[in-house]
Amino acid sequence: MTVMAVQACKQDTLMTFNHQPSAYFSWLDDDKSRLRDSTEVKFVLIPDAEFTVNIPVKVTGALSDVDRQVAFMVVDTNTTALAQHYDLPEFVTIPAGKVEGNLSVRINRTADLSAQGAQVVKLTLRLLPNEQFNTDYREKLNTTTKKSRQVLNYSIYISDILVKPLWWGDETGTATSAVFGTYSKLKFLTICQANGFPPAFLDGTEEWNGITLGTDLRNAGNLTNYLQPAGKRTTVWLNRYAAENGTPFMDDMDTPDDPSDDVPMVMGNRGQL
Repeated sequence: MTVMAVQACKQDTLMTFNHQPSAYFSWLDDDKSRLRDSTEVKFVLIPDAEFTVNIPVKVTGALSDVDRQVAFMVVDTNTTALAQHYDLPEFVTIPAGKVEGNLSVRINRTADLSAQGAQVVKLTLRLLPNEQFNTDYREKLNTTTKKSRQVLNYSIYISDILVKPLWWGDETGTATSAVFGTYSKLKFLTICQANGFPPAFLDGTEEWNGITLGTDLRNAGNLTNYLQPAGKRTTVWLNRYAAENGTPFMDDMDTPDDPSDDVPMVMGNRGQL
């Protein structure tokens, strides 16, 4: 499976003082309004043994009639991923007549990523100057938010375990926690089962039935249209389970080996009937 970002073809004409072109990462959010400096690869949500992340790299200055190369490195001090978790090219190629290429990173699904006690690991890459490009273009201004973001480092977070989605806040802090309550892996999967959701849809990383929730589900439209009804449907599923089995459906609270921590699974206040 390959993930790619489609970028605008408009040439960036920024030039540095010595007129040598600069190279920088240029992956935009889905709404094209913000630069991204990281992405996630969650093997628990995809069936593949490997996954390719194509990170867009743009260059400033004039077009060239020959292929050009951009150098990069692994930032060891900001990387916890092991060499077995990824494969990298020798360099990034900017094709002749283009101002953009892709740094293609193959992420490998290895057994240690899903072993007991496994954690999310991180791979951080940094663009480097060479004889063809400098790295003087260090930040890019978002004309909408008027904020700058660094464009020389890019991180990939790798896991093969269910982790709490970024949009699911703490128990008292956000609207989404008011719908679903306290997070647990079992609750996440139960919500998917009760609603017929693929886990990658609820996680916000994949489309389902023409709908994409996105990685930040805390906006009012998604909350009203999808999350609150999902919480109520899960409550119906839990009530049916209790009626059919004579006991509530228990949440192991992410300690499956310690039943003393089990509690009846419930949705938050806004996920009740």
